[in-house]
Amino acid sequence: MDKRCTPVYFKLVDFLADCRHHDANYDIAKTLIELIQDFPDIYIEQIASKAHTSVSTVTKFCKRLGYLSFKSLKEDILPYVAQSADIQTTIDSFIEKDHCLTQDFFKWMDFADLTMKLKQIICHRPIVILNSSYSDPASNHLRSIFEVHHYPTYLLNRDVDDSILFDLIKQQGVVLIVSLTGRWLTQHQDTLKQLQENHIAYYIISADTSIDPKHHIALPNVSSLFHSYYHSNRYLNLLTITIEIALNHLD
Repeated sequence: MDKRCTPVYFKLVDFLADCRHHDANYDIAKTLIELIQDFPDIYIEQIASKAHTSVSTVTKFCKRLGYLSFKSLKEDILPYVAQSADIQTTIDSFIEKDHCLTQDFFKWMDFADLTMKLKQIICHRPIVILNSSYSDPASNHLRSIFEVHHYPTYLLNRDVDDSILFDLIKQQGVVLIVSLTGRWLTQHQDTLKQLQENHIAYYIISADTSIDPKHHIALPNVSSLFHSYYHSNRYLNLLTITIEIALNHLD
């Protein structure tokens, strides 16, 4: 089996794509990607040696990806190694897993809570959506949904200068922040403080369970959410579809 089709590989590729500096973590991610076909028959010492770093640093990197250890990272690839190489079997397996993901999402979703928050959101003008990329498909879909219902909506990169953000929302706007892990919130405490001090409504689309429930539009806090770009966007798209259905009923 091509091990580049596994969650481990997707996590590594996503990590590398988000790298900003050439450091030990970059070297470890690059090394793991280069040696992915050798898994699980590989040792942590090999990774450390090839990445010119220590075993403890490799372990810390594995924990950063969400694994307890290098061993658990290796074991995460095992269920995929024994899969049939038959393309139809692989497609059938994908369809079944995707169907289960969709079913689980809608069983988990709190429709009453989402509807209540949407009622509050559409009372504000304009609606500003902040995400990591203005070209993100789910965020663009969400923007178009609000616009179809005649709610003026802007989509901005979430690292936009605060002066632009506050010029758009004024006093009557509402901000929707997409931050799956919640990491953006810890890095932008000043922006949140300004929103609160100016009594500007805001909601955070995230899987971070530590967020204040009154500001939280929750995604399932499950490991598969962070397996790959596909999985994270799948959950966001399901949430967007749910919002679209709810808005149609509100009208």
